[in-house]
Amino acid sequence: MKRLAVLPGSFDPVTLGHVELAHRIAALFGTCRVVVMNNRDKEYLLPLEERYELCRRVFEKDDNIQVDSSEDMLYSYLLEIREPCVLVKGVRNEKDYLYEKNMAAFNFTHSGVETLYLDAREDMALVSSTLAREGWKKNVDLSSILPQEVIKHLQNKL
Repeated sequence: MKRLAVLPGSFDPVTLGHVELAHRIAALFGTCRVVVMNNRDKEYLLPLEERYELCRRVFEKDDNIQVDSSEDMLYSYLLEIREPCVLVKGVRNEKDYLYEKNMAAFNFTHSGVETLYLDAREDMALVSSTLAREGWKKNVDLSSILPQEVIKHLQNKL
């Protein structure tokens, strides 16, 4: 049975690490759905609508990558789509894994959906949205970690 691969995250902003991960997931599963989410515990540089639109633009040429958004808890989103799926999360280090492991257990308990982990590629292991936000505040060149669409958007916005 074919399963949809779901890549959830806040994507604030979407980075080249996210792009590389989505492409790997799509290659493995045939399709990847990037789901832009809100985490009530985070403060965002960009509102959900802008993060969604940026992801949509970044992946618009990829026929096997879909973009969606949700303000619900992830397990609620998974129950709503009513489609066999698997969650895929990228992990850069042990801290990421421990956090994602707890989230995977919670999501499985509430939705029955399994989570798979993909290690970040070595050249993407230090890339994060947090690094991008901090670099942006300090006017650092982010062309090695952000897609051009994101850089243009941030330049126009901020």
